[in-house]
Amino acid sequence: MTSLKVFSLSGRSLKLDSEEDIEPHLKPIILADTISEIHLGGNTLGTGACSALASLLRTKSTLQIARFDDIFTSRLLSEIPPALSSLLTALLELPNLHTVDLADNAFGLNTVAPLVDFLSKHVPLKHLILNNNGMGPNAGTQIAEALTALAERKEETRKAGHEVPDLETVVCGRNRLESGSMAAWAKAFQAHKKVKVVKMVQNGIRQDGIQLLLREGLKGCGKLEILDLQDNTFTITGATALAEVVEGWNQIRELGVGDSLLGGRGAVKLAEALGRGGNRKLEVLRLQYNEIDQKGVQGGVEGCDWEFGLLEAGGVEWK
Repeated sequence: MTSLKVFSLSGRSLKLDSEEDIEPHLKPIILADTISEIHLGGNTLGTGACSALASLLRTKSTLQIARFDDIFTSRLLSEIPPALSSLLTALLELPNLHTVDLADNAFGLNTVAPLVDFLSKHVPLKHLILNNNGMGPNAGTQIAEALTALAERKEETRKAGHEVPDLETVVCGRNRLESGSMAAWAKAFQAHKKVKVVKMVQNGIRQDGIQLLLREGLKGCGKLEILDLQDNTFTITGATALAEVVEGWNQIRELGVGDSLLGGRGAVKLAEALGRGGNRKLEVLRLQYNEIDQKGVQGGVEGCDWEFGLLEAGGVEWK
């Protein structure tokens, strides 16, 4: 038996349009009885190449990780939906596939349908990476709704007597999600209460959306270990919401709210909440570029009886 742990074409800038173009590169997969990971990032795949790859992948039931970041550069808008659909349809047939990375692909609203279908059905999913996909609030809402549907399907599968993993990682940054999609995202996180890593940086989410996401969604995620909401807009409204919910995250190790307009008052509210000692595993706190200085957070942090691995605030780092 031939076992292949990682198959990678990452970063080779290959332009693979057709089955004939991609076939010579796939020989190691064809010859392998088992494969754990496939990395294709940094190449560009056409519809024919994706169809050929999909036909091969659906036979590889041992595949666990699929990294398809940045695989559609220079492709026409009409090419991406069928290419993406063929790949994701194949991935649906893989019972051990728990990690999917589709970052840096320009999906947007016109190409989101195949992704929505996949996300609502792929029960083995544990780690989802969707970063810089040009979604906007409408597509973002559809993605969140698909994740809510996924939670329901996972629960149905458990009730049928099958072991199902929890969704642990959601990375969805630089996607212009804005406040308009936050009700859907809050509902998604209500449904996936055991999520451990959430990264939604630089999404144009304003204070009303931030407080909705925190109070109605992430508040109930008691196993949260990493939360990164940097480069959105909190103001005192979002900071107050964060201060209210943060004490419930007793597993939190990293918290990123830098460049989020917390302001001096908002930072003090957060620091005071942390100072009450409910987050004893916290190692990294990012507060930089929030129009605060060291004095603005010192009072609250002095109340903590543990040491941070890294604290960034107002451009100052304490280690």
